[in-house]
Amino acid sequence: RREVQYLVRWAARKTAAAFDDTNPLALMDMSERDGSIPGAIVNDLRHPEGTHVNGNDLDIAYYQLNGDNAGRAVCNNDGWFCTSDPHLLDAERSAYFMAMLMRSDHIRVVGVDTLIAPRLEDAADDLWALELLDSDDISNLRRFMAYGEGWPFHHHHLHFSWSWEDG
Repeated sequence: RREVQYLVRWAARKTAAAFDDTNPLALMDMSERDGSIPGAIVNDLRHPEGTHVNGNDLDIAYYQLNGDNAGRAVCNNDGWFCTSDPHLLDAERSAYFMAMLMRSDHIRVVGVDTLIAPRLEDAADDLWALELLDSDDISNLRRFMAYGEGWPFHHHHLHFSWSWEDG
C-alpha cells in the first residue's frame, strides 16, 4: 500500500531528524505482490490467516543500540518471546518511531514482545518529559501497542497493522 509506505517513510524520517546518527531501519515481511500472505506463493505461509494481506501489515525491525537496525532479536529468547532484558533495543528511537506511526488515523495496532513493551512505555515517558512527544502520543502508544501471549515471535521486529478498506 502506498499509504503505508508513505507513513513508514515519514515516521523514519521524523525519527532520524529527532535523533542524531540514526541509521536506516530494516523492513521485513509485508504482503506478496498480489496482496496475499507472505509465503502463499510457495504454499508455506509465514503468518496467520488474515494478517499481512493487501499491504495492510508490515514487520519492521526495532531500532537497536548497535546502530545497524537489522531484523534480529534484541534479546535472549526461546524462539517465541524474549527471555531476558532486551539489551540491544534502542527503546527511545523505537518508541519515538512507533509514536509517529500512531499519529495516523488509520492505525490498527503495533504488536511487540512482552518484555519490550514496558521498555517502550518507559522510553515514551522519558521522551514526553523531554518534550519530544506529547500527551496524545503517550495515550496512542498505550492504546495501540499490543503485547502478551497472543504476540509471539516479536523479539526481532514490531508488527505494524494499518486499518484501511478491506484490510
